[in-house]
Amino acid sequence: LALEPDWPLLHSNLANLLMERGEMAALVAACDAWLETSPGEIEALSLKALALNEMGAAEAAGELLDYDRLVMTVRHEAPEGYSDLAEFNRALADHIAALPTLKVPPAAPPTYHNPRLKITEEILGGPPGPVAAFEGMVRGAIESYRKHVSGGSTHPFIDNWPQHWQLSSWGTMLEGEGNLVPHIHLEGYVGGVYYPELPEAFGEPGQGEAGWF
Repeated sequence: LALEPDWPLLHSNLANLLMERGEMAALVAACDAWLETSPGEIEALSLKALALNEMGAAEAAGELLDYDRLVMTVRHEAPEGYSDLAEFNRALADHIAALPTLKVPPAAPPTYHNPRLKITEEILGGPPGPVAAFEGMVRGAIESYRKHVSGGSTHPFIDNWPQHWQLSSWGTMLEGEGNLVPHIHLEGYVGGVYYPELPEAFGEPGQGEAGWF
């Protein structure tokens, strides 16, 4: 770090090591040092918030994890060419299911491997169709989100919005029961999820929180 203070992977490795060792005060200091070289770094903010919470500083953690402000639900209208959202969702789900890149991730490394989980490669940038319409919806949602979070007090995530960014998206299909461990993407800034298809049992009486995001 002394030689390459702005190398994100070094900061990430150190911060995650401190998290695994339970050295929360050192983790906060490491995250602050990381944020000095890369203001707004998502992983640094996330790990710092986790560390503060573990140290009992829930109020300080809550200032970083401001769910009311930083999480937004978007109600989409059907894109042009589709009679309603249900028709579009069916077309998008069918398109993803038919992609040749939709496969079970390899067992090594095991990070994403599960026999009932399939993931595609990048889905954007193809010919016109439901994915192109979906990309337009996502870009519109990002602009709405940025307006949504911009008001009020300052926040390192909002104050350091990247000047240059690119959109990336992939499809996943879970066949049967399962769950996804909470995580972030090291090179991501804003993340979102869109469900074109849900199990029939979702939201039915007696299902509790099954299927919740």
